[in-house]
Amino acid sequence: MTSGPGGRASVRPASWPLVVVLLVLGTLHWALFLGVPPRLPRSGVDWPKELRYYAILKQAVGEGRIPYFTALAILLSPPDATAKAGQETRKFLAIPETVVSPQIILLRWLNIDAFFLVHILILQAAALAGCLALGRRYDLSPPSLVLLWLILGFNGHITSHLGIGHSMWGGYFLFPWFFLLVLQLVEQPTAPKAPLAVGAVLAAILLQGSFHPFVWCILFLLLLWVSGRGIRWRVLEALGWTAGLALWRLVPAAVVLLRRGQQGFETGYPSLTDLAGALISIHDVRFPLRGTGQSWWEFDAYIGMTALLWLMAFGWVFISRERGPAHLLVFPLAVTAILSVDGLYRALSFSRLPLLGAERISSRILILPLGLLAVLAATASDKWQRQAPRRRGWALWGVVAITAVSLAVHSYVWSLPNLSRLMPSSPHLHNPTIAITGSTGTGTLDSLYVLSVQVSALLSAMVTGVAIWRWRRLSRRPRVAGSAPS
Repeated sequence: MTSGPGGRASVRPASWPLVVVLLVLGTLHWALFLGVPPRLPRSGVDWPKELRYYAILKQAVGEGRIPYFTALAILLSPPDATAKAGQETRKFLAIPETVVSPQIILLRWLNIDAFFLVHILILQAAALAGCLALGRRYDLSPPSLVLLWLILGFNGHITSHLGIGHSMWGGYFLFPWFFLLVLQLVEQPTAPKAPLAVGAVLAAILLQGSFHPFVWCILFLLLLWVSGRGIRWRVLEALGWTAGLALWRLVPAAVVLLRRGQQGFETGYPSLTDLAGALISIHDVRFPLRGTGQSWWEFDAYIGMTALLWLMAFGWVFISRERGPAHLLVFPLAVTAILSVDGLYRALSFSRLPLLGAERISSRILILPLGLLAVLAATASDKWQRQAPRRRGWALWGVVAITAVSLAVHSYVWSLPNLSRLMPSSPHLHNPTIAITGSTGTGTLDSLYVLSVQVSALLSAMVTGVAIWRWRRLSRRPRVAGSAPS
């Protein structure tokens, strides 16, 4: 372990023992969370629908078939009195909430339960790598790094959503990379690769089926464009790369699902009391419905009282004292947090704007500004620790220990073994039997859907080729003396 500025310890290649420990602890957490051996629920909330997704993917990789259509219509969301239409479809590739990233090839050899565990372990390793990259960029000391890793990787939002069957939330684990690249976008205006890298990360998030987290990131970038004088062209470039790389996931969904109308807006946090409770209170799946009748997992963002006090204190230190380029992030951070409360997002929902109009439950959005604020707070608390490394370092380790214990308790409450005893009956059909089939026989729409898949995939492949060429060309560009790496 080498020393950073001020004599503090920083995470360098020599600190691999810490990296290994964090990787092992993360693996142990998710193995216990999903059960040993893992056994995904066959009924309860969204699990039956998710099992159908994975059954189709397993057949597709096993038989080498493109799953254009399924023999059984998949219910994308539970029946809702406020919805214009229940979104049932047999057009599998029009569903943006399915995992289509390279790791699905493992379904050829693994059963669905084992695959899901491996899938989550791969993504949590990516989250750890993102936290380490943030640690290297800001020369974070071990306690600051570990606290950031705990908050970003094991908060109540991701554990409760995965617990009830929102397996499409896996792309959330790539948020540390999104935060890293957004910071690079604003702090290094001459870093030419940053916009392309942002587009690649957002495309990777969508590959995990994480449509909603993808939309939150797009919203954040649009708000950054508003506040980011001097970097607006770079933000537009990032959005352009994102659009090109994600076409093959978005176009078929637009062709099929937008024709049916969008579901009405539901709710954000009903009150500031609910918002505070979401951050510091542990409730299980039986907690009374909130807002317009939504279950607690739609509000859960638990990090614990100790971590919240740390976040508020050092987040405020950053916001009040930062006068550099990173101050541009304060506006989008604040607006996304505000939009998660009550019905403030309703206007965007009613606008029917592409992507942004698809959000029905805005309380989910809070996790993005919360995560970014944790990154900014980690940099501020590390500067504070540098002033008295030994004494204040022990204080930070105390925050780490208390946060780790409280997050472990929350994870147990939302773990699959525990939820299997408490989970409510599912609004979806319990029988996961499903198979790839031919056209559903609806004529023109079938043909238009297949054509949209093929053309958008070709366009995204071409954009990917251009992106690789562009990246390699930028990598060969000589670096200006004294400039930061891109």
